[in-house]
Amino acid sequence: MQPVATPTFAELAEGRAVPPMAARPGPDLPAAGFIESEWSCAGEAVSSSVGELPTDGRVTLAEADSQPYCTRVLVRRPSAERFSGVVLVEWLNVSGGQDAAPEYTYLAEEIIRAGHAWVGVSAQFIAVEGGDAAVGMGGQTGGLRAQRRDRYGDLHHPGDAYSYDIVTQIGRYCRAAGGSRDGGAPFEDGPLAGLAPETVIAIGESQSAIALTSYIDGVHPLAGVFDGFLLHSRGGGALPFDDRGRAAGIAAAVSSRTLLLRDDLDTPVLVVQAEGDLGGLLDSARARQPDSDKIVTWEIAGQAHADAYQLGELAGMVDCGGAINSGQQVFACRAALRHLITWIGGG
Repeated sequence: MQPVATPTFAELAEGRAVPPMAARPGPDLPAAGFIESEWSCAGEAVSSSVGELPTDGRVTLAEADSQPYCTRVLVRRPSAERFSGVVLVEWLNVSGGQDAAPEYTYLAEEIIRAGHAWVGVSAQFIAVEGGDAAVGMGGQTGGLRAQRRDRYGDLHHPGDAYSYDIVTQIGRYCRAAGGSRDGGAPFEDGPLAGLAPETVIAIGESQSAIALTSYIDGVHPLAGVFDGFLLHSRGGGALPFDDRGRAAGIAAAVSSRTLLLRDDLDTPVLVVQAEGDLGGLLDSARARQPDSDKIVTWEIAGQAHADAYQLGELAGMVDCGGAINSGQQVFACRAALRHLITWIGGG
């Protein structure tokens, strides 16, 4: 068993930032009393070995090797006075060949209203090193380091097999030293300086929800870092655990063997699915499972995977052969977050 790893953070100040892709600008953070900061996060991450993933989700992992990493963490947080005690850790989506924060797009107004902190993690290889885009225009992308060497020149990623432990380490940081739940004082420095987190939730949409499905089934029973999970638009399959030195094949993950969420969880998982997720490419209907004490699924009738709200200013540039879906998914997502936080708190 590897010792519990603790990442180190350094604030990024040189050059211009490369924010996650977003077609919608989001709320005015300074006007809302929020601060945005960007950090490098470095440490030693372990990978895991596993046989064929069982359909029932009861994945058994064995620690394999470890590799150094240095990735990007983007933080949007309120003042200590406004802080709700909740930290949302978003596994950023790389289907477009670079980081995107689709769940932040849906949840931003609720995050501001409630006073939550949001931590976006460049969890995957493509975000840092570049690679093939799975959707959108296709082709190769350069990654953060190639785009802005003056700012991101020290970043390096050992492969998607290590993404799970990278996210674990950042989640552990968010809930560890200084967390009021553990009886400590607020953080003195780092991304959450001055805050005392009480609840840490992992969130992700589409490809990131597929990754979190693998995380919940294999890593969470061992790490126990997160207090809850919000999965939005997951597919029927799972992200693999064996991509060392390379990016996971997202298209292959989407079409992989069906993986349910394991039914012996002790942590709340709220799954939000658009009707458009149930068939087609994601084919999530094959991974439907009954609600339980710890797993609840909301399905939004008449809703597309990506709607007019998510596409924002780009909606007019997309030719779908008809009108783009303008459903109210955004409000279901915000309600889901509020209900999940209440559920975690025992309500």
